[in-house]
Amino acid sequence: SISTPVYNMQAQVTQVNTTIQVFQALQTKLQALQTQANNLAQTGTLSPLAAETATSSNTSVLTASAEPTATAGTHSVLVTQLAKNDTLVSSQLSQTGTSISSATGAGTFTFAVTVDGKATNVSTAVAAGDTNATVLANMAKAVNQAGIGVTASVVNDTPTTSRLVFESNNSGSTNAISVADSSGALMQNVGWTSSVVSSRTASSSTGAGYVNSSTSALDANFTLDGIPIVQGSNTISNVLTGVTINLTGTQSSTANPVTLTVGSDTSSVQTTINSFISA
Repeated sequence: SISTPVYNMQAQVTQVNTTIQVFQALQTKLQALQTQANNLAQTGTLSPLAAETATSSNTSVLTASAEPTATAGTHSVLVTQLAKNDTLVSSQLSQTGTSISSATGAGTFTFAVTVDGKATNVSTAVAAGDTNATVLANMAKAVNQAGIGVTASVVNDTPTTSRLVFESNNSGSTNAISVADSSGALMQNVGWTSSVVSSRTASSSTGAGYVNSSTSALDANFTLDGIPIVQGSNTISNVLTGVTINLTGTQSSTANPVTLTVGSDTSSVQTTINSFISA
């Protein structure tokens, strides 16, 4: 039959295609094996076999992670204070009142906001008859648009009153906030007078001031192996080489310290070896 050679040719094509598919599958598997082998072949801190882990005996107080550069060991940590963001609160002001615009008059007024040692001038326009709610909202908007490391917001503490709040974007005493009028008296008229700011007067239910009157309250305080340490952040990576500690809660000074254990990450090593075997 004339069709017999065609059938034979089709069978050969099918066989060749099957062979190609087999080699393609083999190539994929070999590439996967090569990737795993290359990963295992890395040396020093790049080696997956050098993986380290850090575990905490009380994760409500601290958690931790470790890099391959970490040294195995056990440490005791007692956390007595967490780092906080500085917060400055204005006087309680009537939302519909016009005490600010009446005191300043119409115009564009500038105030300086200092955080992390850097002072930035921020300007806000006030129109005649502006309500306190309008002025506070415009001040908050101007500060937020300036991108100066401070977040401003207006809090309606009662249905008829509001307060302007400045909060530093980063924790620690180095990020403490200071404000001062450059032109006009917007700071003075929201309650942030020079005496309130310079003495870091504590805020009250209606009075202007700082949530934390002492800048030392903005830093984290803890002891590591009995050594007292002060840090401006609750994420600490410069105390133990290769270890990042995240403070999450506080303890009394007489509490039992948290045990921080640094050692080989056997689970990670096992996963890496199993992946190589599977490949």
